[in-house]
Amino acid sequence: MTGNDTVSYLNDEVAVTAETAPSGAEVHESTKPAAQEETKGIIESDVLVIGAGFSGITAIDRFRKLGMKVKCLESGSDFGGVWYWNRYPGARVDSECPFYQLNIPEVYKDWHFTQRFSDHRELRQYMAHIDKVLNLRKDTYFNARVNDARWDEATSTWTVKTLQGHEAKAKYLILCTGLLHRTYTPDFQGIKDYKGEIHHSGEWDESFSAKGKKIAIIGAGATAVQITQELGKQADELTVFLRRPSYCLPMRQRSWTKEEQHQWKAFYPVLFKEGRDSAVGFPTARNPNGLFDVSESAREALFDELWERGGFNFQLANFKDTALDKDVNKVPSK
Repeated sequence: MTGNDTVSYLNDEVAVTAETAPSGAEVHESTKPAAQEETKGIIESDVLVIGAGFSGITAIDRFRKLGMKVKCLESGSDFGGVWYWNRYPGARVDSECPFYQLNIPEVYKDWHFTQRFSDHRELRQYMAHIDKVLNLRKDTYFNARVNDARWDEATSTWTVKTLQGHEAKAKYLILCTGLLHRTYTPDFQGIKDYKGEIHHSGEWDESFSAKGKKIAIIGAGATAVQITQELGKQADELTVFLRRPSYCLPMRQRSWTKEEQHQWKAFYPVLFKEGRDSAVGFPTARNPNGLFDVSESAREALFDELWERGGFNFQLANFKDTALDKDVNKVPSK
């Protein structure tokens, strides 16, 4: 498959890549030289994994444990996937510990997060720990952006090539490429004539300082909220341009001690299983009552409790009809 081939997507959507971006728009993708000098010769394996984020790392580990030879191609210069690229101010997870991690015992056994919601720096440290424990690097090729993949029916083999010159062959091709790593810059009128600095959240210059600056932020998703919180403390003036405001809840961030996590680890297998079996990824039970089935004082008591818990609790553990009935939804939204 190449950029000229037709690919069917959900609801007839088209993936935005450097080749398919609208005229004038920009999509930046890794074009650095290959990280390894040994790019000559064909990389052969049973399984070829594309992407070395959480999914790619999990795929490498699981296929290895099945006794298969696995190789991985990653467009970035290290492990992490979106957390390799995400370095903007305030970048951190919105899923609390202990759930935002891999459920691999040999990995979590000796790892301790320092906060309930980890930031991008700690997540890259976590990736380095995973690499050390699982010895992932020996089977991974960095700065290797795939630009061609073809299936040979006669030999039942995939042949994959990268922009940097790698060529790999495998029976099984596992795409762990994610959807949050590309930097898309719309063709705003006049953007090419703009004389100020332009920074993209997905390609952040970590040396940038907002002190003394007049800043505009375009967008109001989770990334924009995090950047706003941080740059708002530094900039002389900050303006956010948005179509509609985001629904924001308190995180209740706090430190996590090693002792606390050590005690929790005995329950990790059960917590991970319950999270996997749940409808939302967290082992949280929604209130079995409808909002108008209880008194106003009982409603307010539950709202206050969930608000103080932080994280996704106000959404996930609220009354069963909160997200299903517009009239009900108006009450907690006030």
